[in-house]
Amino acid sequence: MARIEYKLGSSGKPVKEIQMKLKRRQISSFWLPEDGFFGQETERAVMEFQRSEWLIEDGVVEATTWNALMGTEEIWPILHQVPFIAQENDSQCYAACTAMITQSSIPEVINRVPSTLFSEEGLRNYPEYSYQAAYEKMEEFAFAFGLEYQLFSQSLTPAAIYPILAEGPAMVEIPENPRTFFQGEGSEGHWVVLAGIRGGINASGEETLVRVYDPWPSGQGAKRSVIFSRWNDWPGLYRVFWKR
Repeated sequence: MARIEYKLGSSGKPVKEIQMKLKRRQISSFWLPEDGFFGQETERAVMEFQRSEWLIEDGVVEATTWNALMGTEEIWPILHQVPFIAQENDSQCYAACTAMITQSSIPEVINRVPSTLFSEEGLRNYPEYSYQAAYEKMEEFAFAFGLEYQLFSQSLTPAAIYPILAEGPAMVEIPENPRTFFQGEGSEGHWVVLAGIRGGINASGEETLVRVYDPWPSGQGAKRSVIFSRWNDWPGLYRVFWKR
């Protein structure tokens, strides 16, 4: 499939189609021309549409924005109403994410976590345990908060994460070096919340957009929409908890 990208300075029939769709959606329709030229007015209208649809707000019509605008998305968009909570220090990303998907607070989460499940660095990954024993420890954490749990030993795909997000928001840990987990050395990682997904579920992830609530940096955090293939570029081993 040819790459889709229309931006400031582009022209032609597809640009006119973009303008017509924006007007039909009543996006800045009172000043938007239908002349087939991607000028500043069209760019502003595209950004307004992207903002309203939690797309990447850059004024560029690439595959995810095109499909959302044209009504050709492969999957039904999912966006969960999740309270955004930033972590309070560098070891609390797991607590902030758990608080977000359970709609509680960081102190509540910390008080409810069994003491054997966390350390000063955060939620433990139990490298000294067998795969099955480590899995059971994480199930203990899931049970404490009424969550579902799954461990993915390979890279996540849109097809794998979509049915999970169809049930509820998810928190995902991305280890910095997943291979060391099975070698008994452990691995530092970072937890984020996936609050939404839209676009497509093909394996490449180029047409899939995910809504990420990142509790870092401490005291601030960040909400962002990212192309799945650009966000999910780690080799594997993801711990995923989600709320049904």
